[in-house]
Amino acid sequence: MEGAGALETNEMPSVTFAEKTKTLNRRRGSYKAKITKLQSFLKDKASNAEQLLLRSKLDKVSEMYSSMEALKIEYYEVVEDEQLPNLEFILEEMEDDLEEIKVGLQTL
Repeated sequence: MEGAGALETNEMPSVTFAEKTKTLNRRRGSYKAKITKLQSFLKDKASNAEQLLLRSKLDKVSEMYSSMEALKIEYYEVVEDEQLPNLEFILEEMEDDLEEIKVGLQTL
């Protein structure tokens, strides 16, 4: 079994400090790349979450606009004619505000 023992000691390659460092640097680079991919994934998901939040708010603006139309119709049923100009002015201002909010959300 001398041959087997000699084979183990003579044929085992000796790893130098430089080679070991090179291997570790490659592994570190691989881990860094994986971390960067995960960070990018999280940022993309955050961005998508923000988009969903914006979409939700836009939907809310649309709902409010529809509700304003229903409110306007209800007002027309009960308000006296002399009150209509002031009421219409107030409702138009509110609709303008909703439009500004809608445009603002769409440009984010």
